[in-house]
Amino acid sequence: MKAKLSILALILTGIAVGCKKDVFTDRPYLAFKSISGTVIGLGGGLEINLDFADKDGDMSKDTIWTIYTTKHCANSNYIDSMSLPNIPARPYLKGTLTFTFSYGGSGVQIPQPSCSQNDTGYFRFFIRNGSKRSDTISTPQIVVLK
Repeated sequence: MKAKLSILALILTGIAVGCKKDVFTDRPYLAFKSISGTVIGLGGGLEINLDFADKDGDMSKDTIWTIYTTKHCANSNYIDSMSLPNIPARPYLKGTLTFTFSYGGSGVQIPQPSCSQNDTGYFRFFIRNGSKRSDTISTPQIVVLK
C-alpha cells in the first residue's frame, strides 16, 4: 500500500510538472510570488512581489492594472492602472515586479475601510500589452484594521 502511494505521488508530481504553464507565450505572463504580510494596521505597509515574463521583451510599453476588492466596505474598492517602469527591452524577458502599498502613510495607498469595522480584501493584477492581456492573478486575503 505504501509503495502504491509513493507511485501515485510520483505520477501526480510528474503530471503537475508536465502541465506547468509555459511563461514565454504571445501574452504577457504574471504570477503571484510573495506578500510581506496579511494584516495591516494604520501606518503600516505592504509589499507584493509578482513574477513576470514577456516573449518579445517590450514590457515598458505595458500597463499593469490593480484591482482592490473588499468583503464588507464596498466603497473602499478601487481599480487603477499605471505604465510599467522603463525596463530595457530584450527577448524572453523575465523578472519580478515589486509593489509597495501604504496604509495611512505616503505613496500608493490602501484605502482605510469606509465602514466602521476592520475589512478583508485582496488585490488582483493583470498586464495589458496592446490587445494582449495576462491572466489575472490574486493575492491572499488581507485584513485591514480600522
